[in-house]
Amino acid sequence: MRYRLDGPSGVPRPYFVDKVDVDDVRELQRMLADRGMNFQILAERMDVHPGVATHFLRRINSVGFGSGRKITSLRHALVLMGTAAIDRELDALAKQLEAESASSMARTADR
Repeated sequence: MRYRLDGPSGVPRPYFVDKVDVDDVRELQRMLADRGMNFQILAERMDVHPGVATHFLRRINSVGFGSGRKITSLRHALVLMGTAAIDRELDALAKQLEAESASSMARTADR
């Protein structure tokens, strides 16, 4: 699946991670750690969560990765990033989701 990274008139779309929970992200990390891991299968699993897929495409197309050309295939992005960078990104995402969940629970408890 290919993603368009810009909105109408070339305006960047806002970053979002929709309806993904920590368990989903941890499952992706377990898949990544599996010796028989296949980038195509990982990309298909990530496609279930458009926000996660968009995040990885934005990262690979960022100046920091410097691939020099626009990558639109999630599988291609994952291959270029490599397993260590993917794992770091997933871990950061999981920590972000855990913090948001804890914050949300604290706000609910304060009411």
